Amino acid sequence: MGAKFNAQDTKSAMKWAFDDDEAFQTVAAAHGLYAARMLDELAGRIAGEVDADFAEWRKSHPDATRQQLDAKRQDILEERMSRSGGAAFSWAAGNLSRTTFVITDAANLSAIEAAKAEDARFAAFKEMAEKVAGLAPGPQGKFMGLMVDKAKEAIFGKVKSSSEDKAREGADTALEVSQGMFTDLTVATMMRHGLFGDPAVPAKTHPYHYKDFSPGADGHFMDDGKVLARDEMNADQLDSYKEWLGLSDVGRVLGRPGDAIEDGFDAAKNYYGRGS
Repeated sequence: MGAKFNAQDTKSAMKWAFDDDEAFQTVAAAHGLYAARMLDELAGRIAGEVDADFAEWRKSHPDATRQQLDAKRQDILEERMSRSGGAAFSWAAGNLSRTTFVITDAANLSAIEAAKAEDARFAAFKEMAEKVAGLAPGPQGKFMGLMVDKAKEAIFGKVKSSSEDKAREGADTALEVSQGMFTDLTVATMMRHGLFGDPAVPAKTHPYHYKDFSPGADGHFMDDGKVLARDEMNADQLDSYKEWLGLSDVGRVLGRPGDAIEDGFDAAKNYYGRGS
């Protein structure tokens, strides 16, 4: 029921793929799209659970004020993110992050300084990481005409080697980029399904609760209700996005999925990263 990989077999296969740009690109793009679809479907289930619980509560509280309704819906959302559909979403995010580590580690992408071929593959993976949130499926879990071949064209069409530029910052490593990719994908999916709360209230877990992240501010990092891909953000927007992700109130809904992604990478590093 998904992209499951045996560690040693994957490493052997991906060592071969490391010598073949197209094979590597296909694996990376396919995994990104699979992850987008799975997380989208699970986020949709959470939204459905929240809607059902809220409708039942509202029916039994016909005299509730607007403020009470808004507060109750937010309480239901935060509670659902910690169990039931939210637990399944976090579990999937953790599993998908482990698979991402296996692909990254097996392809030796973290050794970006050495050869031109390694630089080209790192560039390919980095661009895929920056674009994948924009490839997430739309409402009801439907892809908008994007199959793997089309995704490959969109993601890798302009990749160029940067072998002559070996001065890379420490944060610009394949594993950190791939972990950031799944954080971004998770956030984009949750936002699309309203799992950061109502922007009209605005809920304390939504960016619009904060003036610095709201429309009109330099740090506004959304467009038409969706989080911009990182490569579409300017410096102010990216700083604001990172700041928002780290807010304690945002952790009330993002905490468990975020922890699952981090734990997934750590677990994969301890298991899959052993040996050669």
